[in-house]
Amino acid sequence: IGHPEQDVAANLDTDTDPTNAIPIDCRNPLSGLRPSPGIDEAAVAIGRNVEGPERWLRGLTYDDIAARDALYPHCGIRYRARASKVWGAYAVSPYGATGQVSRVYSPDVARRAAARECGQAGRACRVLEVFDGCFAHGVTREGLDITATSPREAAARDSVLVTCARSGTTCRIFASGCSVD
Repeated sequence: IGHPEQDVAANLDTDTDPTNAIPIDCRNPLSGLRPSPGIDEAAVAIGRNVEGPERWLRGLTYDDIAARDALYPHCGIRYRARASKVWGAYAVSPYGATGQVSRVYSPDVARRAAARECGQAGRACRVLEVFDGCFAHGVTREGLDITATSPREAAARDSVLVTCARSGTTCRIFASGCSVD
């Protein structure tokens, strides 16, 4: 198991969606696997600092489970599905205050926490996005909010810019982030 973000050609999956289960045949573990550009940013194998309190509460991702099962196939073991996702949320006020949270284990808790963080500035806030991957928030030159979500932060940012271009205006990316920051 390597760091998939460092060698994308060695990242194997059955499709391009890194957030779904990868079926591994215990009798032929590499059957159906092919290089995939989709990387689950929450995977344990991603090369980043993983020390500290509560870093491992999210559990193994589907990528991690598939890597384990391909390396150590065992036909008699039954595995449970991934228990939970990790959520994030982003809130804004009309006065420029923002609130952003990540690594939360419930979308409702993420929503409340982002609104509370934004509201600490003493302003009314609204939650623009609750997400289980990455998000981006852009503002058009007319002052309209444009948001997008994606498994990758760069893709979310690109999606905001494309949405603005298609509507005949330009955007400035105001914020972006991932639920696993």
